[in-house]
Parts: sequence; C-alpha cells; structure tokens
Amino acid sequence: MTRLKNRYITRICERFGEHNHYRAIQRLVGEYRRNGETLERVADKLGVTGIIKERLPFDGGVFWDGQGLKIKLNSVSPWTRQRFTFAHELAHLILNPEKATSARRCVVSSGLERACDAVASELLMPLDEVGGLTARHGSVDALVSLARHFGVSLQAAAVRVKEIAGWEESIGFWKWNQGATELWFIGKRCWPERRLNLNAFELAMRSPGVVKTTEEHHDLGKGAFWVSLEVRRLGREYLLGLVKS
Repeated sequence: MTRLKNRYITRICERFGEHNHYRAIQRLVGEYRRNGETLERVADKLGVTGIIKERLPFDGGVFWDGQGLKIKLNSVSPWTRQRFTFAHELAHLILNPEKATSARRCVVSSGLERACDAVASELLMPLDEVGGLTARHGSVDALVSLARHFGVSLQAAAVRVKEIAGWEESIGFWKWNQGATELWFIGKRCWPERRLNLNAFELAMRSPGVVKTTEEHHDLGKGAFWVSLEVRRLGREYLLGLVKS
C-alpha cells in the first residue's frame, strides 16, 4: 500500500514511518481513542464542551461560542449521516485544530477534507475490526450487517470494505421505478448508464431474499459482455447489489 497523494495523509505516514496509510491513520486515531470508546468520549478528550443538534443549511461544523468548542450537527440529516459528520468534525480537531473552528470549509474536495474523511472512517469503522468481520469475497447481506454493526450508511460501509477487505465486486445502490436509477456506485463501472433494466433487478423487486444471476449486457462502446449480480431489495423501492464482470 503506497501513500496517497495527500499532504495531510503523507505527513501522518511520515510521522509513524508507515507506508500503509490505513495503518498510519489507525495509529493516529489510537492516540485519541482506546478500544470501545465512544465518539462522545473522543470529543471530550479533544476539548469539545457540547454537541448540538439543530436544523442547519449544511451537515455540521466546529464552533467556538466564547465558552468552549461546540460541534453542531444538522438535526434533519439521517442518523448515519450525523454520525459520519460528527466523526469528520472530530478529525478536523485531530488534524488541524488551529483552523477547525471556521464555520465552513469552502472547498469540500480539498486535501484536508479528504484526510478528515479517512480519519472519520477509522473512528467509525476501525481497520482491524473491519478486517476481522469481513470475508475476502463480498455479499449483500455481509454489507448490510456491517453497516448496522458500525452504525454507518451502506455507502460508507461499501467504501470501507472495498478499501480494507479488497472486495472484487463493485457495489451499487439503485432506486426502482419501472427501471433502476443509480444513486451511487463504488468500484469498477461495468456500464456508463445511470438507469438500467436488468433481470436481476426485476427479480429482486419480487423476491424477499437475495437474487443471484449471470446475464448478458449490451453496451455501444464495449459490445456484449457478461455480468454476475447479487441483488437484494431494501424497503419498497431500493436495490443494493454487487456486480462482477
């Protein structure tokens, strides 16, 4: 594992003498959290005096109110999103505390923001725990179970298992309405379309369990090719699937 081209993560790697940036971030987070400690306990160690949930026009931030540091979270965001935002703001205090109290970071895709996301992932889904709970080969049920175990979104869990467990399969999430519209996709993309009509999706919408198929897909650029899919319906209109071509 090489170091990412991110100056914040590179500094962490250099500090700990690690070429594996996941291990370097794990060691950094270990300085602030012992095994089993909650995010609230980490916040307390970092000098946060309050966690406030209120309606905000953004996900959250760290603020100084004259009496102490406060982390504000958008109360209308899903619970899993609030947890990731909480961890992300703690990462700002860990990585760059002197600048963490600016109300908003203007460039969401900046190196610091990406580094904070990486630290947040370790805070929420510790490297060794993910490795211990996740098989080398992916499955829809394993991903759902992992997301529930760590209290994170399916998308966050999908990113982590692709990084840590090295699942070969790509992972997608679709909304069904007489066809499947892609909401997010992680891994190698088999097709350029964001809206698909696949047998696996139609079968999964009629089935209470996991559907596994291998079917032919036609693409103007690639021609015809075969894909293996494992798909499960979630709720009334969503589909979670693993794809391998």
